[in-house]
Amino acid sequence: MPDVLTHYVVSYLISTRVFRFKESLVIALVGLLPDIDVLLMIHRWVSHSLLIPTSTLLLIPLITKYLGREYLKYLVVSVILYILHIILDLFTASTPILWPINTQSYFLTIKLDGMLSDSGIRLIPNIVVNTRVSDFTRRAVLEGPLITDVGVVITIATVLTLTTEYFIKRFSGKYSSGF
Repeated sequence: MPDVLTHYVVSYLISTRVFRFKESLVIALVGLLPDIDVLLMIHRWVSHSLLIPTSTLLLIPLITKYLGREYLKYLVVSVILYILHIILDLFTASTPILWPINTQSYFLTIKLDGMLSDSGIRLIPNIVVNTRVSDFTRRAVLEGPLITDVGVVITIATVLTLTTEYFIKRFSGKYSSGF
């Protein structure tokens, strides 16, 4: 699985596109919600099914009707962050994305290799979809990465991006995505 840091930082970066700093710090926690299953000593359980956030998307009009439209952006961003967590996990280990409709867990591997020679450039795509029956057995021990080198790199890139945006906005008087 992507480490906890990666899940949070990617969620935070997306949140900053919609919310202010402090709101983003809180909303980004939604990106960690699918891993709530570890409290039951089961990882990649029903909380990693895309049917949960998809169902929520269908209920958003009803929810905003009763709570008010001002909550719409919170609901939409939360669902996006939840789905993003599941998609990130799909590329690192078997994930039951279609449970309970399908009892299989899926693991995707995508790679694009290239070869440069005198005769030209050759691209070699490699896409593999692995499946296995979902296993929701409680474990005596769960282990996984909290922080990895990829998480640290993503965090550094995010901090640099947001710092750059801040200074551009502050010193130019307006937001600009380029120089």
